[in-house]
Amino acid sequence: MLQESLGNVHRHSGSSVVSVRLVRDEEQVCLEIRDEGRGLPANLVTAAGTLVGGAGVGLPGMRERMQQLGGRLELASGLPGTLVRVTLPIKPPGPPDLHHTF
Repeated sequence: MLQESLGNVHRHSGSSVVSVRLVRDEEQVCLEIRDEGRGLPANLVTAAGTLVGGAGVGLPGMRERMQQLGGRLELASGLPGTLVRVTLPIKPPGPPDLHHTF
């Protein structure tokens, strides 16, 4: 997620500044990537931060991966720039798997 987001900043935003924030609590991990660039086109993101069509492959791929992992991808644009927020739940560790098949 971080690599794709930083690549998008470099390729599309025109921003010379990017900030990355990683926060963890007992229930989730949240990664935020924010730039000061031109922002996302209005037709790519809803007011609720949901991605809509026409976004190429990078952002839809990120959204799909987050869904597979039970997480969320949120986007905000016009702050100025773009904010990408990825949130993943932390699952409590289960018992160790002592039965391995080789």
